[in-house]
Amino acid sequence: VSQRLGMGASPRRWSTTDDTTTSPDDDLKTRAAEQPPTKRLYRDVLRLTYHVAARSAKGEAMRAAARAEFRKNAGETDLVKIVEQKEAAMRAISNYVVYAYAQTYKGKSDSPS
Repeated sequence: VSQRLGMGASPRRWSTTDDTTTSPDDDLKTRAAEQPPTKRLYRDVLRLTYHVAARSAKGEAMRAAARAEFRKNAGETDLVKIVEQKEAAMRAISNYVVYAYAQTYKGKSDSPS
């Protein structure tokens, strides 16, 4: 019974630091580490433009705008701005995915007719 209740186990090691508080820098570094690499994000954005507009004039304009935006920010060194820009790009991709999903299943019901 004592082993089942954890009494026979080795004593817990308690941390002397407060694990619940994190500095803004730690939060930013965590957010940056959780994001995809910039090159992969760039390729995903370009792939999305091909999916949305293929090789039309609209697609070429979208790709040119995406390329220009990435080139404009290529020299950015401020981690806060980099994280914000990556999050904005990922939001744009996910917003399109949600929109496309909604358009695909618009008017379809889950129950058989």
